[in-house]
Amino acid sequence: MLQLEARPDATVLEAAVRDVMDRHEVLRTMYPVRDGEPYRHVLEAPELRVEVEECATREEARARATDFARIPLDVTRELPLRVRMFAVPGDGTAVLVLSVHHIATDGWSVGSLLADLDSAYRARAEGRAPEWEPLPVQYTDYALWQRELLDGEHGIREDQLGYWRTALDGIPAETRLPADRPRPTEPSHRGAVVTAELDALVHKALAGVARNGRVTFFMVVRAALSSPCGRRARARTSSWARRWRAARGGPARPRRVLREHPGPAHRPVGRPHPRRTGAARTGRRPGGLRPRRPALRPPGRGPQPRTLLGRHPFFQVMVSAQTAQDTSVGLGGITGTADGADLAGAKFDLAFHCAETHDAGGEPGECSSDSSTPPTCTTRTPRGSCSRCSSAP
Repeated sequence: MLQLEARPDATVLEAAVRDVMDRHEVLRTMYPVRDGEPYRHVLEAPELRVEVEECATREEARARATDFARIPLDVTRELPLRVRMFAVPGDGTAVLVLSVHHIATDGWSVGSLLADLDSAYRARAEGRAPEWEPLPVQYTDYALWQRELLDGEHGIREDQLGYWRTALDGIPAETRLPADRPRPTEPSHRGAVVTAELDALVHKALAGVARNGRVTFFMVVRAALSSPCGRRARARTSSWARRWRAARGGPARPRRVLREHPGPAHRPVGRPHPRRTGAARTGRRPGGLRPRRPALRPPGRGPQPRTLLGRHPFFQVMVSAQTAQDTSVGLGGITGTADGADLAGAKFDLAFHCAETHDAGGEPGECSSDSSTPPTCTTRTPRGSCSRCSSAP
């Protein structure tokens, strides 16, 4: 959602959105199903309307924008992009919602998407088409490269599957978190978000723990999160998302699942050792993290993992840590701020996201964290765990 300080021209905005869709093939791709199998259907010139709704106040505009953002996108029947503007005639402001399915974009791509929209809006406001170079890589190119990597003449699929079947043998089936009701037979994906902030001093101390332990900030955050989770299970799984861009707005979004052993039961809770919980140890070292990729045994080859629709088959707790992106945006000279909508959803039992900020000199600033959970779980943002971890030896 973009909170804009002025109302954009709807006709110009609509033309700019079409320009961006024309530039990024994945934004005009649907995935219908034929004979039980999905396939890619690219539209050459899709119709997309930017509807405008007028609201009495900014609060009403934001509330209606949030409701719009929560409407699911069915990419088997429609495009992965919806756009709607909620204008406030009283003060001239507006909330612009770009609802994009995760199959077409991710957090790292939002900056590129908004930059292209800004360029296209400026051009269309001047009565011309945007002048930009064609993208060297589209999502299709990445998919073909990945298929060749796995199944080509020198493909690595079988070697990878063989390794990970061995590495995943005996993994815990479930991370048991405090729950106020039984796990449903099928997930509803309803959830809530709890946000907390750590002050600059705690952030600086956490960065010092990472530096002294020669580990990443993510590993310290993951170690802090493992403290409350470790009270519930001797072994648990967590996940981190490692994303990169093969090109502007790049498509690659792999995720790894980390097998974790919180360590001896006698270790004081609240003082997790980031290295001993796997902070700089991957592979097969005892007590370390074993990065694993979701790889199931082929049917008929060995015992099959038990699959329940009510839980994710590989992990139930996800943790990520990254530098907070700049939220200031521009649209043809109109200034504003970008903010994600509260979708009131949860993909896993617990998802913990930590965003770092730094001052102009590069020193750690405030650190915000969001925890999203389904309604069956009772959990608190591990703010205290981060504070205790910052003082761990």
